[in-house]
Amino acid sequence: MNFKEKNNLIKLTIMSYGMTCITGIAVILPFIIQQPAQEYFKSSAAYTGFVFSFFMGGMLIFQILNGFIIKFLKIRAQIYLTAVVYIICSLLMFMIHSIVFLIPILIVLGLCFGLIITIPNFILVHAFEGKERSTKLNRGDFMFSVGSLVYPMVASVMISRHYSWQAVYLSVFVLILIVVILCYKSVIPDVDATETEGVAKFSKWNINVYMVGFAIFFYFMSYVGYTYWVAQYLTDNLKMSPTAADFGVSLFWIMYAIGCFISSYAVKVIAVNKYIILSAIVSFIAYFVIYYSTGVMMMYISISILGLGCATVYSSSISYGTLLVEHPSPRIISFFIASSGIGTYLAEVYSSWVQAKYGLSAVTIISAMMILLTIILMIIVAFTDKQARKSI
Repeated sequence: MNFKEKNNLIKLTIMSYGMTCITGIAVILPFIIQQPAQEYFKSSAAYTGFVFSFFMGGMLIFQILNGFIIKFLKIRAQIYLTAVVYIICSLLMFMIHSIVFLIPILIVLGLCFGLIITIPNFILVHAFEGKERSTKLNRGDFMFSVGSLVYPMVASVMISRHYSWQAVYLSVFVLILIVVILCYKSVIPDVDATETEGVAKFSKWNINVYMVGFAIFFYFMSYVGYTYWVAQYLTDNLKMSPTAADFGVSLFWIMYAIGCFISSYAVKVIAVNKYIILSAIVSFIAYFVIYYSTGVMMMYISISILGLGCATVYSSSISYGTLLVEHPSPRIISFFIASSGIGTYLAEVYSSWVQAKYGLSAVTIISAMMILLTIILMIIVAFTDKQARKSI
């Protein structure tokens, strides 16, 4: 690899990290600006929350479809299109005075970010192999966490200084513009090239690919379902103050971010499948420590351990799943990302039902069972893949 190619690869990697950071911001923003938007539109909290859920719905649709869209709309075009659509939608937010008109805007934004969340994975899987792929994907997940952690602080400062919630959305365009500039300066690979020297490039999926997808699905059902209710769990079960409970939630996400960073180095020395299983086992144990915790400090420690355990599973599973076949296609990556999106979407539904029917403690137990299913599936995949490689 010559200097020019190395330089381009660095730019592509930075661009990918930038997009994952922006996606982390986009996912968390509805929760941050929901109350100011509710006051602006004079809407109820329930209806405002319902309206903002359309963003995640739109995002999920294109998470699933971008593996096919990439055939017709290449990465550069998707990035430029997203930038143009984002600035238009952000400006439209200043013009509307009925929350009903916010719905189509959020759907369109969600569709665009469904593209943006998949592109970094397409690029990193296409550009890197083996342990280096696992490292880069985990660092990407770390940047997602950075966006989710840092931008709420930026948004809070802006709102406290009397900037509107629309201005908070518009401010994100500065970061999008940086990505656009990097895109313009980079040579973007065709991640959906279908032939190499006349030989079909993309490998057929095996059963292990589907099992990794289900493992990712159960993993998101587990930790998203639990974290959705963790603040209420702490206030109701341990009688914590709302501030102390919120600190517990923050601890989870801080340790999740730290765990992603640690994972980016750990997967260089530990086989990625073993590291996934080990991390999931740590999460499983953490759930039961949480269940039996009666003190505030013990709860904080166990939530922190849960964050560390959960950190590596998603990105490492995408890396491991794509390494199960010789030539992974964008469709495989979209499948894994869609598994996470569907798991996230359903986690809120199932955990709300469990909480209403059986209480918050039951949510913790079922979350533990979900991560146990992830462990079992990953053990089966690791065993069958090892046997398959021996028989070659």
